[in-house]
Amino acid sequence: MPLALICSYTSWTMPNKGTYLPNIWSERFIPVIPESQSKDVQELLNETDCTCICVDEYPANGQDWVETVLMFLGEKFASNLFVTQTMEALQDASRTAFSPPARRGMALKAILQHLSNGKKLVLYIRRPVSHMIETDFEHLSHFIGPTIGILCHATSETNVPLSLQPTIRYHIMRQMINPNQPVFFSYSREDSTGLVDTICRALESTDIEYSLDMIDTRLQDSIKEYERKIGDAEYIIIVISDNYFYSRDCMYEMSAIMRRDDFSKRVVLIDKLGKIKRNKKSHDIVLAHWKKEYDDYIDIDPSNQTMTEERHHLEGIIQKFPAFWRHVVDDLAEDYKKVEKDSAKTLAEFMSTMIKRNNNAVQAPQMQILNDPVHSGDTPSIEVRQIGDHPVYIGNINGDVHFGA
Repeated sequence: MPLALICSYTSWTMPNKGTYLPNIWSERFIPVIPESQSKDVQELLNETDCTCICVDEYPANGQDWVETVLMFLGEKFASNLFVTQTMEALQDASRTAFSPPARRGMALKAILQHLSNGKKLVLYIRRPVSHMIETDFEHLSHFIGPTIGILCHATSETNVPLSLQPTIRYHIMRQMINPNQPVFFSYSREDSTGLVDTICRALESTDIEYSLDMIDTRLQDSIKEYERKIGDAEYIIIVISDNYFYSRDCMYEMSAIMRRDDFSKRVVLIDKLGKIKRNKKSHDIVLAHWKKEYDDYIDIDPSNQTMTEERHHLEGIIQKFPAFWRHVVDDLAEDYKKVEKDSAKTLAEFMSTMIKRNNNAVQAPQMQILNDPVHSGDTPSIEVRQIGDHPVYIGNINGDVHFGA
């Protein structure tokens, strides 16, 4: 299941899903994650665009962590000319300006900067780290920076001495409350992107997974396919604004959402309307706009597949809009100013309550009707034994039913 670390809102991998690692690039610290969650960390690192170097070594007797990591990189990247030359320079006895530990530190810093090549690089130490003080683990914190990050594991929080905090911090990963059922957004990027970003940060802090088209839709993916996913989503936040009602993409999403008839149970509206009012006059103006758009496609060449599909989508807008407008008028909608005022905290708490309520909802067991009914008028009394905990369904009762122990 998706997991998240207790950390700042800003993330560097998969922020759209609320599954993220700490923002080590801006805060510059080494997160120590419980060993039991190593599989989850590996899955996250596999999906990030950062360069990840997995370190499986551990300091031998007399070694510290800087030397251990340096030797590991020297062997792993032995074919890299810069790395090889840097390692060879360490063996040059004529260079005595710095002590061996200082020279190793300078070499490690140079190699890490070279390997990162100006992009984000993560050193992932997979073996649990213990005896941090004895092995000078804190010295690794000198190498983290805007492009260099380090992750590691420990078996217990006690492995991280208080004296090393906050440079080295213990983090327990938390479980998303809606794994594989993200909250989708339908909004106009022209006027609501900042608001949606605020909501996303609040959802992340509440362990709620979400999905955004501009993040989750890759170039090779179909926008229409993403709109279909929105239509099938269990949780949707719609920001209704003037631009929303005149955007084709937004209205395509609207028609996809309206294909299901459980709108009020899964959709939360946020009101950011300006000139458009929640009344019949605005309804007629918007609907007339889309009917006019549709008129431009009446006489298209039937063999033009693209134009035909567009006409089909416009038909969907015209058909679904009246029902959608009834929700706009009748359903409660949170004012966007209130959402912004408390950084969407109240909205995120509401979404959390909604998701948890749905997760805890107990469905009544489905009753199976017997294929061969018993006609008590034609036969003597028949004893029916129930074995197990499934219910017994009895239909068309015309006589007495006696229950035994």
